[in-house]
Amino acid sequence: MYIIIRVYNIIIGRIIFLYSLFFIHKIVREIIMNKFKKYALLHLLILFASFTGICSKMAAKQPFLSGTFIMWYGLMILILGIYAILWQQILKQMSLTVAFANKAISIVWGMVFGAVIFSEKITFNMILGSLIVMAGIVLVVTDEYKDKETGIK
Repeated sequence: MYIIIRVYNIIIGRIIFLYSLFFIHKIVREIIMNKFKKYALLHLLILFASFTGICSKMAAKQPFLSGTFIMWYGLMILILGIYAILWQQILKQMSLTVAFANKAISIVWGMVFGAVIFSEKITFNMILGSLIVMAGIVLVVTDEYKDKETGIK
């Protein structure tokens, strides 16, 4: 009888352990997906805001206060207005430090748009500078998670 109870306890213990692992895995996966969604939305918003650079450059090519100048300038103001509203929603989800550090990625978007749309040259220094900016973003983001884990601010 003792052996049956012992085997039963071992089996129940392992079932509880496996269920706990499954539950913890599910929670961790959900947390990671939520963080991914937040960062994906942040970067989509930054990409959206970087279209103001295109509008600004297009407006600069037009005669001052012409119809096309006003159209491009108006589109830029519209984008900035939508961006401002959505930025506030992003800040509800993450810290200002992390969100603002990620805004630096717009430098990369500016280089891409400049090369693709306006046939501007991308130099080695521009690439190196962008890599430094991205490294800084990674440092800020990973530092935030270290602070949350240790409780040190």
